[in-house]
Parts: sequence; C-alpha cells; structure tokens
Amino acid sequence: MVDGHWNVISANRASEALFGQLVGTNLARRYFAHPEAAATMIVNWPEVAWAGLARLHHQLAQAPFDEELRELADLAESAVSGLARPAAPPSELVVCPWFRAGEQVVRTIGMVARFDAAVEVTLDELRIELTYPQDATGRSPSFSQTNHTMRPTSSAFMVHGIQHRRWQ
Repeated sequence: MVDGHWNVISANRASEALFGQLVGTNLARRYFAHPEAAATMIVNWPEVAWAGLARLHHQLAQAPFDEELRELADLAESAVSGLARPAAPPSELVVCPWFRAGEQVVRTIGMVARFDAAVEVTLDELRIELTYPQDATGRSPSFSQTNHTMRPTSSAFMVHGIQHRRWQ
C-alpha cells in the first residue's frame, strides 16, 4: 500500500522477496532519483518512467499546492528528460514493468486501485499498488524459490537532505 506521496506503508512477502525492504521507502525517489540504476533493473524503463510521471501529474492536478508532490514530479521530469516518449500515452492505472532478476526477466502487470471519490481524506490519499507475474518466468516455482531480490547496495548518499542508496 502506498500513500499519496508514494511512500510505501505496507508490503506483502512476495513484493519484499522481489524488491527487498519496501516499507518506509518512497517509490518515486527510489526510481526517479537514480534513473540509470532504475534502467539497469527495469528492462522497459522509459515506458515505466513516463507512466510514473503521468501518475504524478494526475495527482498534482488534484492537489496543485502540494509541495512534496511538486518535488516528486520535478524529480520525475528530470529523470525522463533524456528518454524517448512511448508512442502510446501511458495508462493512469496500469503499467507493465519488466524487472531484471539475475539472468531472468520477470514481466509484471502493475495496476493501481485508487480511492479518488472518497469523503474520508485518509482514504483519498491511499492507493494499492498491485504487481503480478506476466509470464511463465515469474510464475515458475524455480524462480520463486530462488532469491532474486533487487535491493540497494550498502553505498548511500544524500540528496536534498534525504538518504538514498545505490542499486545492485
């Protein structure tokens, strides 16, 4: 589960097996602050990055004075500045990242369940990010039994007062 500023507040075991520790991290900063590292981990990075920027722009349209969202959108715009824009406009709710895990590519389908029309403000700020295996590689028992986590290495650095880690 991700809050309105892309902070992971809850994750299941399957996602942590694939991505490492997620709770407490900010997904936008994790990928957009280090686009070169994200591109080595995500095979179709340009498509995923542009879809992420479109999601941030959608959120900014709903909360135009939210400074944190503005910072995340600026970070995303910087990350996609040299990337070719996909031919088809990205979907707001579905993106299909293909992750490198060792010698394998795990194709996933990610969708967002948003609570846009909620009266309760806290529900309006939450969304559920779901990622499913898209092909036999990700569903195979041999893949799920092997540790193919994509985790940060131990090297860390600070950007705008926020600690970031380099990806393996």
